[in-house]
Amino acid sequence: MKNILVLNLPGLVVKAGSRWYNTTKKGSANLVYYPYPWFMGYLTALLKNNGYQAKLIDAVAMEWSAGKTKRYVEKLKPDYIICEPTWNSVKDDRKLIDSFSKDIKKIAVGNYATNFPFECLEKSGVGFVATGEYEFSILEFFNSGEKNIA
Repeated sequence: MKNILVLNLPGLVVKAGSRWYNTTKKGSANLVYYPYPWFMGYLTALLKNNGYQAKLIDAVAMEWSAGKTKRYVEKLKPDYIICEPTWNSVKDDRKLIDSFSKDIKKIAVGNYATNFPFECLEKSGVGFVATGEYEFSILEFFNSGEKNIA
């Protein structure tokens, strides 16, 4: 069974997973309220309802560092990580994504992946990009045996 981690990447950009993100002026993403990553939540529920082993981790809301996130990923040993790199955070996102095991397949979703899919592939360190409303595209990707992603 595929072990899928849907990961809201940590960092200085508050990535909501909701087709938008914010940055802070203080150099920290510490807020009183962290928006729930709705579309990542939808994706996780859709995958689970279709028999996949999927888990959502919101490293932003948990205020995890890149190091803590990496340690979690090393312990979980997922087969796939689905994440949402952004224009503003792509260098930090890439550094973290590159630190994960090469055996993990990485899939980018969200705003950056949709608007600049080839640039996102090149700059973020992922192997796949799902554009647009990605929930059903990702499900189809897994259902097709990784042969098709829209």
